[in-house]
Amino acid sequence: MKILVISEKYWPNGGGAELAIHCILKILSRQGFKITVLVGNKVIERLDNVTYIYTPYLDTPYSPKIQLWINLLAQGNRLNTLIKEHDLIYIPRLAYPIIDQARKFDKKIIVHLFDYQPITYDAVIPYPYEEWRKYRTSPIQEMKRILKFQRLNYNIVKAITQSLLCHLNTLSKIWLSHANLIICESHRQFQIITSELPHLKKKVLVIPDPLPEFPFIHKNKKCDLFLYLGGDSFIKGIEIFVNKRLLEFLKSNSIRILLAKVRNQKWKSLFSKLNKKYGNIYEVTDMLTYKQIKTLYSQSRALLFPSHTEEPLPSVILESMLAGTIPIASRSGGTPEIVKDTYAARMLFNPSNIDELIERMEQVLSLNREQLMIIGSTLRDSILRNFNNKKTEKRILKVFS
Repeated sequence: MKILVISEKYWPNGGGAELAIHCILKILSRQGFKITVLVGNKVIERLDNVTYIYTPYLDTPYSPKIQLWINLLAQGNRLNTLIKEHDLIYIPRLAYPIIDQARKFDKKIIVHLFDYQPITYDAVIPYPYEEWRKYRTSPIQEMKRILKFQRLNYNIVKAITQSLLCHLNTLSKIWLSHANLIICESHRQFQIITSELPHLKKKVLVIPDPLPEFPFIHKNKKCDLFLYLGGDSFIKGIEIFVNKRLLEFLKSNSIRILLAKVRNQKWKSLFSKLNKKYGNIYEVTDMLTYKQIKTLYSQSRALLFPSHTEEPLPSVILESMLAGTIPIASRSGGTPEIVKDTYAARMLFNPSNIDELIERMEQVLSLNREQLMIIGSTLRDSILRNFNNKKTEKRILKVFS
């Protein structure tokens, strides 16, 4: 079986989706599949027996979606030879125009969804989905929602562009309907996708991401840190850390929070000002390596995940539990599926609810090092049992075969 993968981003560029793609291809390559990957970034972590081809027209950092589609539609014929040489086309990112091109050669097409690209142009669905669906009664309202939401994350020009282009997302739905199979990460994502696109229900199935190789991290004696790995994105809930009630709580309890992957200079300046006023409660860092993150888990009491969107299956929650660190996470997206029937389920809070977040942090502060280690061990066992890699591997091999 020869597989052609078209992914404009590839690990270590990107995040949880790119890591999942890498892990899936590792499974397939071990089983003898012949894999060619077209990628849009030059620095990648290569797998043995996998061919990687850097393709400039997949490299669209400034207008990733519309520019990518234009490039693929304009340059698509160059891919004909590659498509003909392979049996299966795997699209785990946004290269949807390739679907119709591959159909002409009667190729099997698998699309992997790591967000909500087919439903909304910015791929973001605010929590709860049921309320968002009620007020999204017209295209104009969706344009306003994207403009307001994306203005918080990007500059005004990019926000306006995404808002104006949102109607083009109808193309995603058309292209996706021509795929043979669509993979979702979680049951919550499956529910949302099939509610919006019921005609695709027979093509959609749920396969959780393969677990990355992540060790159990022993806590050091101090372990007085709370860890946030969401970066400077409103999607991940960074604005919660400027809430006055939370700031007063952190100051009165001498709590430190490490805010990682914060690159925006405005956020860095704001947290610097807050530190002067509230006593160095925040430590702000830029990008972190996997090795650095593992070290931070040894110093951390808990991971904070205040996202207020329907994230399908947050990889940071899986990694936190594998590391034996309690996640204090918002009750949104696929997170409840991950933490079900564990201590971490008691640590869920409603998105943007500061009082609930503070209450959960107080509960974790009451635990000593030994209790943290015992709870962490049970969290890891739960993940390894409920997201069993052997079962996931069998399902992946069945689908790709």
